[in-house]
Amino acid sequence: MKALTINIIANLLAIMILISLFFRVRTLTRNSHERQLFYLFLGTDLLCCLIAPFSNTGFFFLGSFNVHFLLLVNTFLYFGDLVIGMTWTIILSIYYDHKYDFDSLALPCVTTITGVVLLLANIFTPFLFEINNALVYSRLNGFDLFISLFLVYIIWVIVFYMDLSQRLANIDFKAKLLIALPIIIGMAIQAIFLQYPVVWAFGSLAMFIQIKHMEDLKNDKDPVTNFYNDNYLQRHHNYSGKNVTLYTLTNKENILNTYGQDIFNEELKIAALNFYHMLPHRGLFYIINDHFIFISAKAVNPKQLKQISSKLIFTQESFKISSANELETHISS
Repeated sequence: MKALTINIIANLLAIMILISLFFRVRTLTRNSHERQLFYLFLGTDLLCCLIAPFSNTGFFFLGSFNVHFLLLVNTFLYFGDLVIGMTWTIILSIYYDHKYDFDSLALPCVTTITGVVLLLANIFTPFLFEINNALVYSRLNGFDLFISLFLVYIIWVIVFYMDLSQRLANIDFKAKLLIALPIIIGMAIQAIFLQYPVVWAFGSLAMFIQIKHMEDLKNDKDPVTNFYNDNYLQRHHNYSGKNVTLYTLTNKENILNTYGQDIFNEELKIAALNFYHMLPHRGLFYIINDHFIFISAKAVNPKQLKQISSKLIFTQESFKISSANELETHISS
């Protein structure tokens, strides 16, 4: 009875969190494609929350279901896992990288392959072992479930949140840990007690923390350039008394216009973003006339500059500043 109570509480918690996230999507992005990804992710997650009580754990409390019913429920849940994993990973990759490339799509591909293998294993397990007893099937499927969580969530936590620190350099380690911790706790509870709905509750909590973090970052971004603006940098960086490097990126084809007019060439914008992510510490960003101007407290390896784009001219200058006003004056001149 305690397990059933835990499941109900976990499900209600997850559902409340997901409903609150539905209302946050509209304020988070104006891009219709990104919204569709968010709604697909949240909708699938919500549907899985409603179905999860009828899975392995719920079987013991909600009635004597046959193998085929459990097979149908678990197959849907696995498919839900697959959709959730793919959409959420793509959302994070797009949001933090602002580009579609192999690195951005590699993790969704891994999640997809893992999900497909587990789907096939779940479907064929009863037939391969000629299992006709729902109790035996649910226990065996519980092991499959643990393996799926181990593969998918460990990939998320270790590979995405921890290893790719350069791609997610704007998230400090504590924030990464705060985002990953609910998933780790949920996975541990699932592994020990096979309380599947608990995973959705803790997973939803992790998503809530992540989306809240996205909102905080969005409030610190310039609406035209999508880079971090001075408000963010004044709160998180202190350049006073430090040696800084000023990088000027000039387009050879001279197609950039004055600041505030969003007519950036796509290739040039990607090149600037790649350079921005290359900075050891996130720096100030400006557009003055036809120049991209970056300020960084640490220098970038000159060899890396050549890898960005053949259409940009790079110049760099190092100097020491004593105040933010002095930095502004130096840039303006």
